[in-house]
Amino acid sequence: SYVLDFKSKVVQQSIETIRNRIDEFGVAEPTIVAQGEDRILVQLPGMEDANSAKNLIQAAAKLDFMLVEDTTLDLMALVQEAEKAGNYSLKTLKYSEYIKRLNEDLKSKLPEKTQLYFQKSDNASSMEAGRLPFLLRTDSGLDGSDLDDARVSFSQFGAPEVNLRFNAAGTVKFKELTGKNVGRNLAIVLDKVVKTAPNLRVEIPNGQAVIELGSSGDRQELMNEAKMIATSLRAGSLPATLEQLEERRIGPSLGAESLKQAEVAALVGTFIIILLMIIRYKHLGVIASGALVLNLGLILTVLSSMKATLTLPGVAGMALTLGVAVDANVLIFERIREELNKGVGFALAIKEGYSRAMSAILDANVVVASTSLILLYFGTGPVRGFAVTLLIGILTTLFSQVYVTRVIIEFILSGQKQSTLKV
Repeated sequence: SYVLDFKSKVVQQSIETIRNRIDEFGVAEPTIVAQGEDRILVQLPGMEDANSAKNLIQAAAKLDFMLVEDTTLDLMALVQEAEKAGNYSLKTLKYSEYIKRLNEDLKSKLPEKTQLYFQKSDNASSMEAGRLPFLLRTDSGLDGSDLDDARVSFSQFGAPEVNLRFNAAGTVKFKELTGKNVGRNLAIVLDKVVKTAPNLRVEIPNGQAVIELGSSGDRQELMNEAKMIATSLRAGSLPATLEQLEERRIGPSLGAESLKQAEVAALVGTFIIILLMIIRYKHLGVIASGALVLNLGLILTVLSSMKATLTLPGVAGMALTLGVAVDANVLIFERIREELNKGVGFALAIKEGYSRAMSAILDANVVVASTSLILLYFGTGPVRGFAVTLLIGILTTLFSQVYVTRVIIEFILSGQKQSTLKV
């Protein structure tokens, strides 16, 4: 039972880490769920750059700070000897498996508490094409768990790099580590790959470090790598290595019918609402209907600017927004009618109708917004997509159904006789 419980915790932690990474990647409404005891299903609707998403998901993001061990050993000679004796290389093994086996084979020939890792040469296309060996201490006691933040920045020459900031405990550790080892090199290692190994010229008390990615190669590729490293480090390291078992890419035609049916339902509902508004409130109903169309246009514009994917929960959120919007107009127009029935002039009735209905409208929207924020915070995937659409709808509703309709009505009243407007 202990093993099963441990597996379950590892899977759940992996799911949370993957979700944090994907959320920062900007994918709308991802579905990330456990399948069985040791598998995770990841669905990314509207994902265009699938390779970047896969790299981001599978990156272990294990960050270590390791002192470079001074040695007279010919490291490359030892590596070639171990490869020849074991008949393996980077061509036949994954990098993580290669590093594990290599260090096991060289354990008796390397100093205690050291590991052999590699750095990719700046002008090399891959680790296999050009690698530099480093003998590193494993007892520095400083790793990614001591980080507070990781952000992309630029060097004085404009090259992309990753700026690291430690938390309070990490700052103390980093200060002590750098203070005791001035003059030595400190390697910053990500997933057992040496990213940079700067010389410690002074003690660093401010708890900040930089991962340099080099200045050679394609700038956009370096920028993408920097973003991926920063995102992975902020989201945290995976508790276990992930292996991709299956990949499916589904075209839009599979869900097109369901989405089309939802869109048709939303359009039919909108048409019925507009018709009822016009029948009930005459000219004011026409104005409110125009504002309703504007409301939908604003929601779609905002979603498009956010590069959001329109899914069924999103359509449901838009449909609910229509109901909230119509509710606002009904409150306003009924208030106007009450004022007109009292014998008040049309201009004063408009003013009183909007001002008296505003408190009820704000109360209703605050309640919906609060619920949406709770769904956004605690929800995942489609639930969050629904909440985002609803929050956007609340803002556009207050603008279009309250502000825009009032401006139009007052503009008409200023240029025409009051009797031309019917309610």
